[in-house]
Amino acid sequence: MNGLKIIFMGILIWGISLVWPEINRAFTPLGMGVSTLGLIGGYVLYLKWKQRQPQASPGERKSSSAFKPPSTSSRPVKPVGLA
Repeated sequence: MNGLKIIFMGILIWGISLVWPEINRAFTPLGMGVSTLGLIGGYVLYLKWKQRQPQASPGERKSSSAFKPPSTSSRPVKPVGLA
């Protein structure tokens, strides 16, 4: 799937160069190399950022509030004589 994104980006740049011929003159071999390294670097940074994001399990509901209720019961314990 990741390879398809890179191929799609190449086809997109090629297609734009057909419509807008000045791009061919702007992208010299040095310019192509710099832009390729920039795209790869940006993609690597995106993957690193995505890896650091917390992932929720499929059944877990994401809560938008900062307050999280306790996982145990909050009711007081009955006195020993009444139990």
